[in-house]
Amino acid sequence: SNTVSIGYVLRGLSFGFSSSNISRVPTFNERYWAPGGNPGLKPEFLSNQKVFITWQKEQHFNITIELYSKFARDLIHWVPVTTYWQPVNINKVLRRGIKGKLDWQLTKRLNGSFAVNRVKTEYLVPGDHYGKPMVYAPDLIYTHTLNLKITKNISVSFRNHFMSEIISFYSWPEDVTLPEISLYDISLTKNRLFSGIPFSVGFSVQNLTDISYEMSKGYPEMGRSFRITLNLQLKE
Repeated sequence: SNTVSIGYVLRGLSFGFSSSNISRVPTFNERYWAPGGNPGLKPEFLSNQKVFITWQKEQHFNITIELYSKFARDLIHWVPVTTYWQPVNINKVLRRGIKGKLDWQLTKRLNGSFAVNRVKTEYLVPGDHYGKPMVYAPDLIYTHTLNLKITKNISVSFRNHFMSEIISFYSWPEDVTLPEISLYDISLTKNRLFSGIPFSVGFSVQNLTDISYEMSKGYPEMGRSFRITLNLQLKE
């Protein structure tokens, strides 16, 4: 692999460009996982270019915007096969997009973040599906979080994750798709000391609105769920 990059920093503003060529051999799991391994996988070649700019304003916010292009030959991509997933090589794939990340802090008690990725994928294998988006490749993903410190020891976090419609299987006259999803999670955490040992107790609700959705065609994901966690910080 080889990488070339250049960047510049000026008063909280940084920008740059990088280009890399990477060759990756299949992992042991990709070749021999049971079931689903594919011993016939070939190494994949990736060519990546990106331009980025970052602006940081003290501790109040940090924003990064990145334009990128990724070309792959013999891309290793997991796809569903009957009752399991299997990695296959895709001859040629082009992915181009823009992604951004914003971290902000309004007060000492309130902060959050927003991350978004808008990408266009192109399946460049000659045939009926040439130029179509890749299967299981959404063209828009975003996540935003909100964190509020209620008291010195109690905090609450809110998270929303969105993923656009995806193609799950090429077909005719129309491809088989999965609809867009928007998931909401909320969690409450309390920090305490027990015999001088810091620990935290958390309670969270996943898929707060209890929507029905699938990440893989024919396999429904979990509805609303609840989780209790306990974390201890032991000293050496």
